[in-house]
Amino acid sequence: MEIKPVRYKEHDELIHRIRLTVTGRVQGVGFRPLVYRYATRLGLVGWVANTSTGVIIEVEGAPSKIEKFITLLRTEPPPQAEITNIDITSLPLKHEHEFKILPSITQAHVKTQVSP
Repeated sequence: MEIKPVRYKEHDELIHRIRLTVTGRVQGVGFRPLVYRYATRLGLVGWVANTSTGVIIEVEGAPSKIEKFITLLRTEPPPQAEITNIDITSLPLKHEHEFKILPSITQAHVKTQVSP
């Protein structure tokens, strides 16, 4: 996926925001805390939340750091996690200042795999 950066005038650097919709066995396996660690280690801002279909992540930062974040999710997930798909969507910038773990988001249909 090619990330198209936007120049953030306040800091005069290129940043981008994306949403990752992650499906598979990604709940009950320490996925959100790991996402938080990767995002904060890379200096990304945004949030992560469980949904009825998996996990949604929004991250904002330098395109190279977002690419590294996605690579870490794919290559170093929690031991019991099993990612079946990551859907990536570009979003407008929100200029957040931190990365947060949000409460679960309720959706209409349930397809989530939870580790025993």
